[in-house]
Amino acid sequence: MEESFFTEVSSEILSEWELLYLLDDGILFGLKEKFNNKGINRMKFEDALEGEVVVLDVSGKIMGGDETTMFHGKIHEYITGNKKNFVVDLAKVDWMNSVGLGMLISALTTVKNSGGRLVLANITKIESILTITRLITVFEHYDSREEALKSFA
Repeated sequence: MEESFFTEVSSEILSEWELLYLLDDGILFGLKEKFNNKGINRMKFEDALEGEVVVLDVSGKIMGGDETTMFHGKIHEYITGNKKNFVVDLAKVDWMNSVGLGMLISALTTVKNSGGRLVLANITKIESILTITRLITVFEHYDSREEALKSFA
């Protein structure tokens, strides 16, 4: 069966969400790279220092891959440079899957183990998944980046 035929048929039968779920589980691994480059707003992040606090501005769909590895690497880089306070701003995040939750949990654990503090800002779009998984009680969170930054004062 040709890849183009499968892609055409699958896009008619499955929603984007269902395709991403299948891709995340590796079932359609052969098409993963092609699919990722076809308009899927994968996770990106930018980092900046605001005073002594690192702000990680995350956008797109958090669904694993190299981006989550780079995210964790950036946290380690700052910790090595003795910057241990983080705000993860999620205002521009579309949604996340279980890998995204794992990324946040891993970041929180890494920062706490270094003696630092990590807080979330603008969780509106992912609040339901944090509530359902009860992680809302694990993460310190604020309605805005400004409130999150003030919490370090």
